[in-house]
Amino acid sequence: MSSNEFRSYVFLPEYILEYVVGENNPRIDPDLFITKATPSQIVEVILAFHPHLQFTENACNNHELLLKVFIEMIAPCLSRLVTSFNHNQNYVQALCRAPIYIPAESTRVINSSVDLDTKRIGDFNLWGLTNFKNGKYRLASKQLNAYFLNTYKYLNKEELDELKSSETNAIKALHETLHHLQDSHVSIKSIQLRLCQPKLSRTKREDLEEQLKCAKASSRSRQDMFNMGVQDIGFVTAFLKHHRDILDKHQLSHSAN
Repeated sequence: MSSNEFRSYVFLPEYILEYVVGENNPRIDPDLFITKATPSQIVEVILAFHPHLQFTENACNNHELLLKVFIEMIAPCLSRLVTSFNHNQNYVQALCRAPIYIPAESTRVINSSVDLDTKRIGDFNLWGLTNFKNGKYRLASKQLNAYFLNTYKYLNKEELDELKSSETNAIKALHETLHHLQDSHVSIKSIQLRLCQPKLSRTKREDLEEQLKCAKASSRSRQDMFNMGVQDIGFVTAFLKHHRDILDKHQLSHSAN
């Protein structure tokens, strides 16, 4: 996924209907599912919720790992779904009782339990990634320092890579703002040149002066946005460098021991 989103439904394999219990208030029973589902079915349901995860063959054959991921990341959501029998092909559309907020994440390769600390991932998404993706860089830094780093001490490579994409997006946004700012200056100069023309009628001059006033106001607003964008990029770049240095020191210390 490339951006944050609120999801109000999820497409699940049709066989999930075998694990629906309750007549008056039907729901999917996660415990019943994990007692009967095959490893490949567990993986398929996990990926329905978290398509950014990529399981290696070793991970797909590690039943203990799959159960850990399912219980910690999927079961709480699965039990709250409302199944719809208007299914399409081999899948059923299950509605969420309330929208699920899903922060954008890069592809994460899972080979063993070492690659997936679900508690850490959840905390990182809560205290850092969500705000970073929404451009709230300073709030993210403050909350990471106050909560996340008190527990985990440093940001790992995967977490820094996630935040790196925010720096790329900020640079793209700055380039777009610069383009708009340039357009504003072109508009201002164009109007000023037209005002220098001889024999302008009073009405035309007043119209151009009003256009110039609006163009200058737009230019000031875009200049403020550009200045803020420059500051944001400087902050994000410094933040990432600072935490890469901390990670390097941690890895060096760890290898020395």
